[in-house]
Amino acid sequence: MTVSPVSPLDRLRLAVERTAELVQGRAATGLSHDDADPEHGTIATDGAIGFDPVPLLAELDRQGAPVVAIGQVAGILHGSLELTGDLDLLWDGDPARAEAMAKAFAAVGARLLDEEGAELPCTPEAFGARKLDYRTPQASGDLCTPALPWGELDVAGFAARALTTPGPDGTLLRYLRRADLIAMRRAIGRPKDLRRAAELEQLAIVPAAPPKPRPGDRIAVLSAGAGLPQIFPHPHELGLRRLREEYGLEPVEYPTTRVLGASPEDRAADVNAAFADPTVKAVIATIGGEDQITVLPHLDRELIQANPKPFFGYSDNTNLLLLLRNLGIVSYHGASVMVELGRGGRVHPDTDASLRAALFESGPYELRPAERFGDENLDWNQPELLAGEPTDEPGTGWSWHGPERVVDGPGWGGNLEILSWMAMADREIRPVEEYAGGVLLLETSEEMPGGEEVFRILRNLGERGLLRQFPALLMGRAKAWNILAPRTAEEKTAYRTAQREAVLRALTQYAPDTMVVFDVDFGHTDPQTVMPIGGRIRVDGAAKRITVWY
Repeated sequence: MTVSPVSPLDRLRLAVERTAELVQGRAATGLSHDDADPEHGTIATDGAIGFDPVPLLAELDRQGAPVVAIGQVAGILHGSLELTGDLDLLWDGDPARAEAMAKAFAAVGARLLDEEGAELPCTPEAFGARKLDYRTPQASGDLCTPALPWGELDVAGFAARALTTPGPDGTLLRYLRRADLIAMRRAIGRPKDLRRAAELEQLAIVPAAPPKPRPGDRIAVLSAGAGLPQIFPHPHELGLRRLREEYGLEPVEYPTTRVLGASPEDRAADVNAAFADPTVKAVIATIGGEDQITVLPHLDRELIQANPKPFFGYSDNTNLLLLLRNLGIVSYHGASVMVELGRGGRVHPDTDASLRAALFESGPYELRPAERFGDENLDWNQPELLAGEPTDEPGTGWSWHGPERVVDGPGWGGNLEILSWMAMADREIRPVEEYAGGVLLLETSEEMPGGEEVFRILRNLGERGLLRQFPALLMGRAKAWNILAPRTAEEKTAYRTAQREAVLRALTQYAPDTMVVFDVDFGHTDPQTVMPIGGRIRVDGAAKRITVWY
């Protein structure tokens, strides 16, 4: 598995540093990017000395010239670890952009040469050529247009749908989508191109935590599941107000945030827009739902991957959480605008502490069993009840079963019912071997599936070979009360006992060596701890401690 930083700019900067170390002390030989080795590329040329493509890419954006990185720089932005010494570029050749092109290249001290090698002045007229050779103190390469003979490749389309990722000082860096870069490499067909195309197809990115917002930043508020703010505006408005006043973030709503029954395409468009907007630094769900699985096919995976940011949600948002994990982005299981932030009275102090740490900080966060907990939500049809806090009861602590071992690995999972639907649709569940050594997170929803249903879901996941991959399982405290199906204290205890027995029964059959902790405060419970999906979790069975890394 190839390990790569999650930010495309981080990947490029790391490649620049590695190239500098590689060529340190190397004397110039007179070899240019035109003398590239067909097997190893341009890393042995003079272009690798002092190579840094970021200043030119950033200056092109500043001047309003939408030029796209192609070649190995684009590969690096996608996660390739193979180094290069040139920056090949693609632009649409529009004469209206020639002046901006000339200003950008002049600003970085570029020399321009035509296809015969004759030097040209850096003026708008020079950019009427179908191809230029350029040289700057930090990067050199070919500047191409769709007018070149590209065969059957839709190069104009490649440029039009290129990805963007934040660069330095508010600029955007543009580069080919992975599929288009692979197609271009295969069409060129040199040994290095075929090797790099194969690498791109097989590249696996280990999830990494995205950059965190700071007070004053904008946070997208999305209803990728159910648009319940339309019919229950009071807890939604309360949650928005707390985001502003207590967390210092500016919530940004989207066209479907307050629309119940919005199409999957429209909801996906809002998700794509939130991740594409460089001024939005985090994303949070209003609430869950029951059909977010229909949104997944309409998401722009490469766009989202190129613009990583923290996403918070749970329940039906398990869909998005696992998609982000598969794109190499740590996501955050927990928090919603309407439930946790729109809670009656105040945000629970334990929830607040965890959410603040996950939102604004990085590093370890040790979990503690809640002294008191609740699962009886206030009636949103009576908004006046939001002035008071929901009822609670004494905490029961955690319950540990199985071998007393230490498990330290990435978290994976979410809501059990949603996971079962994703398994049936074969969505975002990778080959089971990828999860070996991780920490499984499971919790159940307000629909309160019975013990037998929980066992059957786990049995099917066990038959898939999934359960035995995880040496540790954390079970969220089961919600045992619903406003439409209230229960007595005795009935709630019986329900939780039946669920625990079902889980242990399934583990005995499919993962007998798995350590399990019950009644961890995450999921459909109050207070609620944010759990990292794809992020590090340490479960210490001997010391009875759980630590997560945000």
